[in-house]
Amino acid sequence: MRGIKKLVTGGAVAALLTAGMAVSSQPAQAASGGGCTPTSASPTLGPCISYASNYISSDFYFNVAPDSARCKYRHQIYRNGSVTYDSGLKTLIGKGRYGPERQNVDKLPNQAQNAYTRVTIYKCDNTYHYAVNSPTVYFTA
Repeated sequence: MRGIKKLVTGGAVAALLTAGMAVSSQPAQAASGGGCTPTSASPTLGPCISYASNYISSDFYFNVAPDSARCKYRHQIYRNGSVTYDSGLKTLIGKGRYGPERQNVDKLPNQAQNAYTRVTIYKCDNTYHYAVNSPTVYFTA
């Protein structure tokens, strides 16, 4: 009886391990595109996006000191055409990097996806000034 119990238990463990390997044996998918908007295209604002290990990471660089025309910002992530992150209206506190914001984008079954960062700059009276998008990143997750 003891030998049969070991055989049944061992078989169940082997079946579970095999099933787990079947689910997680998806090959890693490389991303293309992404990166930051170059300063030649937008000297004051550089939105960025990247993909790695089932996560997109979004941030931006504000390259000038805030003033009355560039006082507030809204940081958004668009994935597959829809907003999936919105910071709301926030105050720029100086030059430098803002973010990052990270999102898990894993789906089963894996699907082709795309994402980009949009940063909108507002004047101190909350009126729109300008917006810049990052390059789009393409990935399968």
